[in-house]
Amino acid sequence: MSMACADFSDQAWLQSFNDVGELVFGMTADVLHDLKMPDKAEFNNVIQHATCEQYNFSVGPKATRITNKRVASGF
Repeated sequence: MSMACADFSDQAWLQSFNDVGELVFGMTADVLHDLKMPDKAEFNNVIQHATCEQYNFSVGPKATRITNKRVASGF
């Protein structure tokens, strides 16, 4: 899941996995995907309910390799 997160000082785009998605949406990615196909209105309701809510996340950097050079991403 990609999400824009902000506090009083700045905004950052974060990537997360299913465990955070379950916290935010209250269901697994599979259930959310299955909901989207037959009932787009209910899917949009779930997304809208999770939008602009306050969450507390622990954020850390992730080391990645770009052209054999190790760089840190995140903050």
